[in-house]
Amino acid sequence: MDAGKSSGFAFCAEMIKKEYGAERNISIRLPEITFQGSWEADLGGIRVVVEHVGGDHSSDSSVVFIPEEKVLFLGDCLYADLYGRYTEAKTRALLSKLEKYDADWYVLSHEMPMSKAEYQGYAELLGLVCQLAEDTDGEREAIMSGLTAALGRQPGELELEVVSCFVNGAAVQASGDGK
Repeated sequence: MDAGKSSGFAFCAEMIKKEYGAERNISIRLPEITFQGSWEADLGGIRVVVEHVGGDHSSDSSVVFIPEEKVLFLGDCLYADLYGRYTEAKTRALLSKLEKYDADWYVLSHEMPMSKAEYQGYAELLGLVCQLAEDTDGEREAIMSGLTAALGRQPGELELEVVSCFVNGAAVQASGDGK
């Protein structure tokens, strides 16, 4: 899982160029349906629940839940912001909103679907590193020490990336430049 990339804007610019070419004659169509909080629809025996959940990646992130299929589409809500930052408050709020869903499958925008156990493992990692970041004021070495002890092993690539995102978020919050 890609927790965050510091070159997010360059990536987005490159994808827009690829998608729309040199002309970039882009017109934005206004939505026909808007909602506050949540919205539900019946698609002929299949119910769809859309809920605004926010998060660090985007304040307007929403998830889509299909109760009959027990599938939760997460979009980009679990990713860090475009600067590779997680914040404790937004991560806690997001995880709290997501834990109410009784899903068997979790689908992120840029990953293969995750089983409930895989999602729970990732959510636990985010919660653990979030707590360590809060307890240590985002100090990388202290977070790493706590994470290594909790895991009983050296952190892997994904875990290191999550730590970096929380360290980045703490540094911005400490400087007063955070969102």
